[in-house]
Amino acid sequence: MEETEAEAMLRGQADIWKYMFGFADSMALKCAVELRIADIIHSHAPTDHMITLSQIASHLVAPSPDITCLKRIMRLLVRRNIFAVHHPSEGGEPVYGLTYSSRWLLHDSEMSLAPMLVMENHPSLMAPWHYFSQCNCRKAIPERGGKIMIVDIVLEPSGDGVLDDTRLVFDLVMIAHASGGKERTENEWEKILKEGGFPRYKIIKIPALLSIIEAYPV
Repeated sequence: MEETEAEAMLRGQADIWKYMFGFADSMALKCAVELRIADIIHSHAPTDHMITLSQIASHLVAPSPDITCLKRIMRLLVRRNIFAVHHPSEGGEPVYGLTYSSRWLLHDSEMSLAPMLVMENHPSLMAPWHYFSQCNCRKAIPERGGKIMIVDIVLEPSGDGVLDDTRLVFDLVMIAHASGGKERTENEWEKILKEGGFPRYKIIKIPALLSIIEAYPV
């Protein structure tokens, strides 16, 4: 059934509220990482890989954890598909488990994103902190055989890849992280590299948010 204008307006309002308070998702995720909730579930859950809220609370490194607040945080993160929840048909406490997303929050995992998540939400990254004008990569490498390697985002504004949307979000994050900062498309990378004395470059795409850029002085 076609959506009425009133329904469309209401949905639009809901979207604005969602984006206005998007920081709450980040803070809830940061809280889960700092409390090591994913690690607790991974380490202490039985063979069914699920654990109750009270069991999670019992393993928190805190003198008197507020289980009510913990429940509310988990409720939001379950809705965001960071964690899974199962309500036993016979009653009893709901049990929580990992999802493919929360597996990226395991501290001991080789591919963990937990350290980066904490870093990106650190107060020092909430204000401009880049001072690249003090650096000069071109002078730091030899004329022959030298190269720089950049691991950074390459935007594809019209791309439909699984991470293209996230890359565009990072472009806005750069506004807060660095005065005048931005993520770049390949054309923009080509321009800045040439202006910096690196006329040749190669972009290596990998199955990750970032790409590898090799740039050469000659």
